[in-house]
Amino acid sequence: MSFIVIFSGETRFDSGNFNSVKPKSTWGLLKPHFQELISNYVYPQLSFTAAKQESWQNDPIEFVRTSVDEYETFDNPVSASTTFLFSLASNRTKTTFLPTLHFIQQVLQAKPAAHQRYGALNMAAALGPFMMRHPDVKGEMQQFLLSHVFPEFTAPEPYMRSIACEMLGTAIK
Repeated sequence: MSFIVIFSGETRFDSGNFNSVKPKSTWGLLKPHFQELISNYVYPQLSFTAAKQESWQNDPIEFVRTSVDEYETFDNPVSASTTFLFSLASNRTKTTFLPTLHFIQQVLQAKPAAHQRYGALNMAAALGPFMMRHPDVKGEMQQFLLSHVFPEFTAPEPYMRSIACEMLGTAIK
């Protein structure tokens, strides 16, 4: 079982595989709160932070390398968040997938600041393989790309162009 533990301000992450989503016993406890977990935990972790901004400005190549490593190590919040999204999409598709996409769509339609758009597109990129297979979603991907991804190729923030490339790459795989 994977977990996120907060002790007096210190957060520890174990993103092994979020087996807590699949069993009925633990899912029953998580289900009423999954949308809050997505909006208040996953989304902020996948958004562009001040630390990421500093890393990007100091060494963009190192930023990209570190970003890839975040998905390969299992002891950080980005990996835990992504693993949680995968687990929800894989194991509780009927309940969680479309509401999660609706959350992403709501964020993007609000035209928030770049760091928030990054978080929503990062979530979409993580869910890309599921989006491309889902019968209710795959037909809407072209419009999603036109509305929310392609405009980021002209964004003044280089990290937005980077996430647009990642999202497009996910969609064409």
